[in-house]
Amino acid sequence: VDIIIDDRIKNFVNFSGRPLLFTSPHNLLVTEYERVNNWEEVAGLLL
Repeated sequence: VDIIIDDRIKNFVNFSGRPLLFTSPHNLLVTEYERVNNWEEVAGLLL
């Protein structure tokens, strides 16, 4: 499975893998994606 980690949802357009939204002040109200708050959380999900 392909994974993209980004703080901009525009980069998830046309991506068919697993998007992970990295929390940032400009995306706090976005709720439609799986969210990660730090790299430790990313490691916990992927390792």
